[in-house]
Amino acid sequence: MRPVAGFGAAGAGLDFDVSVAGVLLAIHHGAQFEFIETVLDVVEFLGKFRFEAGVFVGQLGEGVEILGAGVECLERLEEALRV
Repeated sequence: MRPVAGFGAAGAGLDFDVSVAGVLLAIHHGAQFEFIETVLDVVEFLGKFRFEAGVFVGQLGEGVEILGAGVECLERLEEALRV
């Protein structure tokens, strides 16, 4: 038996072409994931905006009701003062 001498980097023995293809594939998928993440961010923003707009409209409606009640109260007060 003779001694075993290994020179070079220890590794799985992949070919250069295979490793480059793996890196390019990872870059390609990374771009796809970035696009999907952007779409999900937009969907999340629109959902939050819709919710906030609903809250605002609800509060605005309550404000209009309060204003209407105030006007009605003033009209009644004016009517009572005329008598």
